[in-house]
Amino acid sequence: MSTTAEHAKCSPSSAHRWTVCTAAPAEEAKHPDSDSEPARRGTFLHTIAERVLRDPRGGRAVDLVGTQDPLGEFTLDEEMADGVDAYIDAVWFCMETSPGIPTLHVEARVQFSPDLWGTTDAIVLHRDDAGELLRIDVFDLKGGSGVYVEADENLQLACYLLAAVADGGADLDDDLVVGLHIVQPLHHAGSPWRVWTPTIRRLREIKQQIQVALFDVQHQPEFVPGDHCHWCRAAATCHARREFQLATAADAFNDDPAPVATLTPQAIANLLRRFPDLRSWMSDVEAHAERMALAGTPIPGHKLVQRVGNRAWNDDQQAEANLRGLGVDPFTSALISPAEAERRLHLITGTTKKRAADLVNAVCHKPITGTTLVDASDKRPEFVPPNFNDS
Repeated sequence: MSTTAEHAKCSPSSAHRWTVCTAAPAEEAKHPDSDSEPARRGTFLHTIAERVLRDPRGGRAVDLVGTQDPLGEFTLDEEMADGVDAYIDAVWFCMETSPGIPTLHVEARVQFSPDLWGTTDAIVLHRDDAGELLRIDVFDLKGGSGVYVEADENLQLACYLLAAVADGGADLDDDLVVGLHIVQPLHHAGSPWRVWTPTIRRLREIKQQIQVALFDVQHQPEFVPGDHCHWCRAAATCHARREFQLATAADAFNDDPAPVATLTPQAIANLLRRFPDLRSWMSDVEAHAERMALAGTPIPGHKLVQRVGNRAWNDDQQAEANLRGLGVDPFTSALISPAEAERRLHLITGTTKKRAADLVNAVCHKPITGTTLVDASDKRPEFVPPNFNDS
């Protein structure tokens, strides 16, 4: 196992896409990889996690608070460190409860085929005294708080596992136990540590699915648009996605659209399921057009303008003096927010974060501001409105 900075043609992280749209790898290769702020932040957190796991003294991420990335863009704060330590704890717990002799591999490259390989966050191999493999645990640290990542049926984790097995010259033995772990400590929905323990039969099915997809990527790629398009680098320019979204729009906004009041609940449900990807596609096209304009390619009928924010003082001290001279008190006094109260309790009094949260939560609430209709898979509890039937 080794480390690399290259990118596989078919990466585990995009397996949910290329196993369905086998034309995606070739299309994405035409576009540069994005270097977004969330991606750079995630890389920074992974660097901290790797540093801690490789520390022979068994350190903690919290001991590294204040550490910056090489460019000075990110500084490890206590919330970030707590999140990394939750991941560290999961890995160490797996090591300490091993059914055999555990070995830890951190940021190791594993390869399933010349086109499919990747770098795992952490893999723990458990062997018996004779060296036979008893169990494999694969860990993936997710530093994001926006998209909740499920562990069950996670193709990225399955690819890492199958690559690790292939890389080690082993096989999917019927007695092998597998644990695939997602640790997403900064997301507040559900458990921060989620584990999928697929059967060997299920892993063999996934292996066959991957092998078929890899063959199709090489020999008979096919465009298949859908929800998996969201993070594709070719999402804004893909002709198949464009045709798919135009068909969606045509269904919803044809020449003689049915009055909304006459749509059946099922027809409305069908439209609602299609709208998020339609909105996403339009946003992708807008963002792509702006990037083209910034690069010097004019977009007919459009122009670049600068966004203007709210007014700000040129010089705070001078503004304060001027306002006092005009008889205006330049400052206001307001009760601090619950979040700020929690922060001050922790920093000033030394109270633990959990205790500070408990103290603040005892005297605050989250007001209900309305309702919103979401997909049934949303983690929030369902709200049942009161019955206003006048009969």
